[in-house]
Amino acid sequence: MKVNIDSVRRAPSLTPGRIGKQDTVVNYQVEGVGAGFVVIPDDKPDQKTIEAAVAAKVKERHPATGSSFDV
Repeated sequence: MKVNIDSVRRAPSLTPGRIGKQDTVVNYQVEGVGAGFVVIPDDKPDQKTIEAAVAAKVKERHPATGSSFDV
């Protein structure tokens, strides 16, 4: 399954214990399935961390996501 990372940006954290810090928001698209995002509690994650976070989020999707059928 092909994943394209659309954007990586910093945003103020809304997580208790991280208020006042910056998180990283990654927007991505999964080919044939749709778009999503993941919030990483780090203001400067490396490429490997970003890819791991996106992969984990994609694996959480319900198996029916992106499927189609005729009625």
